[in-house]
Amino acid sequence: MVLSRAGDFVPWLPWVVAGTTAVAVAGLFVAAFGVRRLAAVALVAGLFGSLAGPTAYALTPLSSAVQGTNPTAGPAGSGGFGGARQERPALPAGQSESGRIARPAGPDGGQVSTQLIEYLEANQGDAAWLVAVNSAQSASSIILSSGKAVIAMGGFTGSDPAMTVAKLTEYVSSGQLKYLLITSGNGPRGTDSSVTEWVKANGTLVDASAYGGTDSSGQALYKLG
Repeated sequence: MVLSRAGDFVPWLPWVVAGTTAVAVAGLFVAAFGVRRLAAVALVAGLFGSLAGPTAYALTPLSSAVQGTNPTAGPAGSGGFGGARQERPALPAGQSESGRIARPAGPDGGQVSTQLIEYLEANQGDAAWLVAVNSAQSASSIILSSGKAVIAMGGFTGSDPAMTVAKLTEYVSSGQLKYLLITSGNGPRGTDSSVTEWVKANGTLVDASAYGGTDSSGQALYKLG
């Protein structure tokens, strides 16, 4: 039933699963009456019928690059938690697949440019973390692109009040963190507003032109300490 709702995704597979399941049930029924050599056939058919659907879904990521934000498997369709894999938009003319992956998602779904990541890497120094961002969804893409450790201040979705002024002050004073990236005018949804206020009062706003960005990008990079 699940496979039949997948539209054009391997349309013959539901019938194959139904057929092999019927063979498995019939084989077990006959084997129960003494023709035990059919038990092996029934077992193979049953395994195929059970695993064919999950295997087909599991193989779909091989045909599309994982973006790192919310990797899912299955046919293209509606996204979200527990949903099917979303159809990826067509690449602009002249942009390669590697170019798309090199622009990971940033805070609140924004885009972190390759230049910004290169700027952070060049200025990280001895800091333990490359940068602090809103959520793990934002951090994961930057981690995949740079291979560096990144702080997700608001947890997975940005709604966890994990970061405090005291904790941030400790990270900065010990030299473990030098940069923090937030959406302009806002902080992580789950973080106390005092954290954002502290960053703006004690940090230095990095001019977007320093990393090839613009003030209209909706992001603000602060240097701390």
